[in-house]
Amino acid sequence: MELNADNHLGPMNTALGICMCMLLLSAVPVCAGMSAVATPAANADAGEFWYRSDQPSARFFGGASRDIGRSAYPQDYFANSIKPSITSSGTFIQPEPAGDLDGDGTDNVLVGFGSYDASEYLLLDRIDAVSGGDGTVLWSVTSDANRYIYVAGAGNLNGDDKDDVLTFTTRCDSGDTYTLESISALSGDDGAVLWSKDINADLWGVLTEFDFNGDGRDDIMVQYKSYESSIEDDCIDEIYILNGDGSLLWRKTPSKWVYAYLAGDLNGDGGGDLLAYSVQNFDTYWTATIFAVRGSNGNTLWSKTASNKNYVWLYPADPAGDLNNDGKDDVMMQHERWNPPSEDYTTTIYALQGNSGHTIWSNVSTAPDSRMNAYPAGDLNGDGKDDVLLYPWKYNPPTGRYYSDIVYAKNGYDGHLLWTKTGTDMYYMQAGDLNRDGADDLLFYERSYDASTDTYLPTEVSAVNGQDGFTLWTKTRSGENYIDALPAGDLNGDGGEDTVVYNINYGSYDSDLDEFYVDTISAVNGSDGSALWCKSCRENTWIDAWYVGDTGDLDADGTDDVLVCTYIYNSISDRHILTIVSAVRGEDGSVLWSKSALRGDLDFDGALSPVDAVIALQMAVSGECCPDADVSGDGAVTSLDAMMILQAAVGNIVI
Repeated sequence: MELNADNHLGPMNTALGICMCMLLLSAVPVCAGMSAVATPAANADAGEFWYRSDQPSARFFGGASRDIGRSAYPQDYFANSIKPSITSSGTFIQPEPAGDLDGDGTDNVLVGFGSYDASEYLLLDRIDAVSGGDGTVLWSVTSDANRYIYVAGAGNLNGDDKDDVLTFTTRCDSGDTYTLESISALSGDDGAVLWSKDINADLWGVLTEFDFNGDGRDDIMVQYKSYESSIEDDCIDEIYILNGDGSLLWRKTPSKWVYAYLAGDLNGDGGGDLLAYSVQNFDTYWTATIFAVRGSNGNTLWSKTASNKNYVWLYPADPAGDLNNDGKDDVMMQHERWNPPSEDYTTTIYALQGNSGHTIWSNVSTAPDSRMNAYPAGDLNGDGKDDVLLYPWKYNPPTGRYYSDIVYAKNGYDGHLLWTKTGTDMYYMQAGDLNRDGADDLLFYERSYDASTDTYLPTEVSAVNGQDGFTLWTKTRSGENYIDALPAGDLNGDGGEDTVVYNINYGSYDSDLDEFYVDTISAVNGSDGSALWCKSCRENTWIDAWYVGDTGDLDADGTDDVLVCTYIYNSISDRHILTIVSAVRGEDGSVLWSKSALRGDLDFDGALSPVDAVIALQMAVSGECCPDADVSGDGAVTSLDAMMILQAAVGNIVI
């Protein structure tokens, strides 16, 4: 099972290494799978960006934002019919929601433009901050020669009640080595630099959009990592917590911390706190430690340690929300004991008080060769307290794989059983309140293992009532294709959460990249599964929906919207590359605006043609100012631009 390159920060718990969500060119927060290691659930309110110098972009050719353990990079099946203007282009585009940058009450989008180098790395050289409602460019930043930029939403850094932006500048030192040179905070309003920090590091990570010290401004966590051979993993060398103004809140040089991630407000002081996970090798035995860390100063609130010397082990703990309604967020911990006589495991799930680490309740699984994980589920029964799902993993000796066929929904405050659900190799996701009954609901996925691709793929998605576990609606696969779904916010304005459903094209599998593509996306009513609208790929393309549930309200109509992305085949890379981004109204699927990676592509079909030249000429006559049409760069749309687009369409020039 591969780790996916997702951007949607849904709170799915995973069991296959920690997934790191990278913004714009990045890897997500959440994937499905099973191993002996449980991993922390992603924090839906924060963004995370990880970078390696030898891998300047983790998503080489675009990728999906879906939390399904796969991105989307297909082989081409239409190579003989692709237009020359498409195959000759080396450009790509990447979007990211940015919040309300200019304070006009609508959410905005960051759109990155770039190209790939000879090593097929995708490198951004321009970022446009665009209006969510009409795509108007608010401001832009560009990179210098031999330097490239990445970007992430940063929340409100300077206290002006507008969202701001972080940019990451990398330089090409030699060959395929790209070193992070600096991090800069930009004002969301006009792109002005608020502050900048020199970095000059190879492996680093940044978390944004959280408030550690409770001052009402968002803060930033920067981590530097290096490889630790004794445990065969990357460990954190230094952590810096920066205030929104760039000043240092605190710094720590931890010992063998593998992960450090957001945990909510564990001690009730109004600021965010951290959970950290440490592994140490003492030659004859190993230890694992969980630390709860005060976000305001880096001090330890409490810790838990286990050692395989005593046949016990701990895995990274999960933020669980406020289980006992004491105003503090709590934690779920997985404790495992090896039983030598019977050669099996006993797994105990502990619900722990966030401020002290004391046990609220525990649940033991003693099934032979089974393990158990916990998943924060939101408020399932509407009592104002967060609840949890417990799911044991069973081992299948013939396949050597683990699977889950039953889940237990439990009260967060006392572990009392609410309901159970059975299925075939299931995984789960919080979905918000789908049916408007005042309680959170869930999406359940049944999946099958495809041996030819060594991948788990969803065959059925069900919306489940959080109160009683009853099914609200179900979507099943079509033919040999597979299906997936994500909670999408309130698309139609009825007060309930809705969902986007994806049709995964099984024939699109790319063995080189171990990825699938999507040919249809459907917005469905969360309460009954009825269709709101549908988008299908046209010939020679694939589509996807990015940042579902996180895009925000782009046009200020009171409903959530969606970013729909179109991938077009590129012969230079022999891959489909993200070429068109469209902002789509959540209510009816109509297009608010589109952006193309191709300069002069004014009808947004992914190709330059005489039609684009005609559009540019019409703009020149009307006096319309459109940066996408100003290919000459003289600040106005004129007949020269129309002529240049026409010449580029027939291959005489490159613009």
